Amino acid sequence: MDWGSKIRELRFAEGLKQDALALEFGVSQAAISQWERGLSDPPLPIQDEILKRTRLAPNVQMAEALCCSVRHSPHPACLAEFVNGEFLLRICNDAALRDYPLLSITDLDQPLEGKLGQDVDCNMHRFVEAGGFEDRLRCVRVTSRPQRDGRSLFTQSTYTPFKVARDRWLVRADIKILAHDDRRIEFAPAFEIDEL
Repeated sequence: MDWGSKIRELRFAEGLKQDALALEFGVSQAAISQWERGLSDPPLPIQDEILKRTRLAPNVQMAEALCCSVRHSPHPACLAEFVNGEFLLRICNDAALRDYPLLSITDLDQPLEGKLGQDVDCNMHRFVEAGGFEDRLRCVRVTSRPQRDGRSLFTQSTYTPFKVARDRWLVRADIKILAHDDRRIEFAPAFEIDEL
């Protein structure tokens, strides 16, 4: 068993830092760090607890289901996590990397703000202000013009928030590319909220 991966999965799913998990298990933060780096294995009772919490936790199942649905979508889709006031790009499926040339694999686990232009930044801020992480929205539909490195697209996207732990939110972005910047289209930015 790769205990390092299992512990990271548990911490990610429950939004815990190493010191908080160490406190729960009654061990030092250094022990958690050693287990995550594969330098040693946790004791059997802790192994059982890790397996129980990763196997049965609904938030872990929700996060895994979201990751799977994004990876296997035939259309461009991404999954971002809202961490400390920033959107971090966690997953881009193959269709997004192929058809949405403004993102690359090097953008994973990096903040999105400032990467895709003013339209996208404005939409992310409006999403937060509209209650995207306060259980007030089903989804938001946006029409925008993302830009990067002199290239731009015209897109319609749906941002859907999912609360997967006490203070952990994931946002699924489903993207429809209307046109690349080499084609001229009638364009009007839009931001439509579907509230709960």
